Amino acid sequence: MKTVLKRQDPYAQTEGYLTLARIYFDARDYGSAEKALDRVFALAPHHSAARVLKAKIDLVILGAHVCGPPSFQLAADNARLIPGRPLGITARFLVPPPRSYASNIVVRVWSTISEDEEFLTIERFQSAAHPYAGKLPFFAGKLPTALAPASRNDGVLQVVGQDRVRYAPPPGLAEMYRKGNWAWERLIVASEAELYASSGEIPSREDCEIATLESAIAAKLGFNSPQPYWTEIRPGGNINVRVIDADRSTSAARDVVHIHAVTSSGDRIHDFALVETGTHSGVFEGSIPTRLALAGARATDSQEGSDPTYAISPGSRVPWIARPDARKPKTFTVVLSNEVVLAHMRITANEPGRKLKRFTLECSRNAVTFRTIGKWPGPQEKHPARIEAGEAGSTFAIALNQDIHVLAFRLIIHNFETDGPAINSISLISSDGDQILPTKADLLALRHNKTLEMVPGDRIRVSYRDPLGVTGKRASHERRLSVSPLRPARKRK
Repeated sequence: MKTVLKRQDPYAQTEGYLTLARIYFDARDYGSAEKALDRVFALAPHHSAARVLKAKIDLVILGAHVCGPPSFQLAADNARLIPGRPLGITARFLVPPPRSYASNIVVRVWSTISEDEEFLTIERFQSAAHPYAGKLPFFAGKLPTALAPASRNDGVLQVVGQDRVRYAPPPGLAEMYRKGNWAWERLIVASEAELYASSGEIPSREDCEIATLESAIAAKLGFNSPQPYWTEIRPGGNINVRVIDADRSTSAARDVVHIHAVTSSGDRIHDFALVETGTHSGVFEGSIPTRLALAGARATDSQEGSDPTYAISPGSRVPWIARPDARKPKTFTVVLSNEVVLAHMRITANEPGRKLKRFTLECSRNAVTFRTIGKWPGPQEKHPARIEAGEAGSTFAIALNQDIHVLAFRLIIHNFETDGPAINSISLISSDGDQILPTKADLLALRHNKTLEMVPGDRIRVSYRDPLGVTGKRASHERRLSVSPLRPARKRK
C-alpha cells in the first residue's frame, strides 16, 4: 500500500487512499478513515465511492453521539483550497440545535496572508437523499474563491499562493459548544501545476491531451504516431515555456518560478527564470534561447560524476567512465554540428582496468540511422575504416580508404575490461584538414550560460518541480522535445 501511495499517479493515489479508508472503516477507526478520505477528496472532490463511504462514516458517528453530550461539527470539503474553485463548508449538529440556528448559520472565513475576510451563510440541507435528512440538521454552503488582491465582504474570498484560510462559527454558537467535537482547521492554498513547452505557439491543454490520446492509440495499434509540431525544434529557435501554478503567485508583485532544461548530448540549464504574466495570474512564461552546439556526446550510461562530454572537450583530463555494472554492450555516440568528410580519427582509452577489448564503429548522416564502417579486432579489408590498435590496446588510429560523410558516429563497445569501459579522448580530422574534435571551445564551460546548446537529433527534457501540490507533496512535471535531424545533401547530377 505504501508503494502505491508514493507513486506520482493521481489515479493510483486516489484508489490507494480509498482502499486505506475502507480498511480503517472495517477496523472501526473512523477518525483515520476520514483522514484518508480527505486525501481522496483533495485529488477527486466528487469521487462517488468515496462520498458513499463518507456518508456511512457520518451515519455511524451520528448514531454514536445522539444520546451523548451536546456536540457541533464544522468542516471544509477539502484540506487544501485551489484558487478559483468554491470553498465548500458543512456543519452538523449531533443533538437538536438551538432555535436561532435552525435554518442557517453564518460562518466567518478569512485568509491570513492576503487578509481578506468574508461571511458565508450556510443553509440547512433539505435533500431527502442526504443521509442526515429526516434526522438532525445538516448545513452546507459554498464560497467562491479567486487568486486576486483582497477585497473584504464582496462575497468572494481572495487568496494568494500558499495562503492560510481559516473559518469559524458565530461567536455565540462557538461559546455554546466550546467543549464539542470540533472538526474545523486551517486550510492551505495549493494547486496542481501544469507545464507546457513548445518550439512555437504554446499549445492548449486540449491539444496536448488529444496528442497524447492519438499517440496511445497509435502505439496500441502498432503504428508510428506523427510527432506534434510543437515538440520539434531547430537549433537557433526558442523553446517557449509556460507554467501554470496558482500557489506560486505569493505576492502583489510579478513572481518568478524556475525550470530546468537538459539535452541528451549533455548541455543543461538549471534554474531558468519564468516571470509571471501579471500580478495574481499564476501563469509564468519565458523563452529559452538555443543554438547549434559545436558537438555533443551521449552514452548508454555513465558512472556518477562522469560525463560523455569529457571525451570530446578540450583540456579535459577526466575520462568518461561507463556505469560499472558489467552490462554489455555499451554505446558511446558523438553528434557533430555539421556534416563533414571523415579523414582520420584517434581514440584514446588508457584507463587502467577499463580498456576496450572489442567494438564496432558506425556512422550516420542524419544522427538517426547508422551503418557500420569498421570493427576491431578483425579483418580490416571488409570495411572502409582501417582501425589500428596502439601498444597495449590503449589507443586506436582510424583511417578511411574512401570518402565517408559523417554527421554522427558511435562506438558500440561489445567487450571491455572489468565492469565498465572508459574513453579518455577522441580526436577527429576532416578531409579538409580541419580539427573537428576535440572542439575549439570548452563544452563544459558553455554549460554555465543561459543558452541551450544542441545538435541534430538531440532530445530535450524541460522539467519543473512543484514544491506544493494538492496532495501536499512535491511533484515533478516534464515536457520533451526533439531537435530536427539534418537531411543529407543530395548529390548533383
